[in-house]
Amino acid sequence: MDASAVTKVSVALAVIGLSALWITGLFIKPEDVAISDIVKTGSEDVVIRGYVTGLRDYGNFIVAEVSEVKSVDVVIFDKRMVKSIGSNVSIEGQLRDYHGKKELVAESVRVVN
Repeated sequence: MDASAVTKVSVALAVIGLSALWITGLFIKPEDVAISDIVKTGSEDVVIRGYVTGLRDYGNFIVAEVSEVKSVDVVIFDKRMVKSIGSNVSIEGQLRDYHGKKELVAESVRVVN
């Protein structure tokens, strides 16, 4: 095989591989988790739903307390995503341990009616 053929095969395989990853990504969704079950979940990427019951501004990020029966702190780095206290929200993000407590680092915040 000459270099031109190897290049063509490499590019074709790269396009096929990237397309397969993109299509697979369309079907992978974070797990919906109740706030009361957050300690038990093994997932890192989750979606929670609840009411914003508190907001603490730390300058370059905000921590929102989101509650249903129990509550969890949600770290929000984009202040434009922050909703007012009392808003019913759906938050997608990554679950992390912080000083022995679970918290969610928000990737998206959506107001739910």
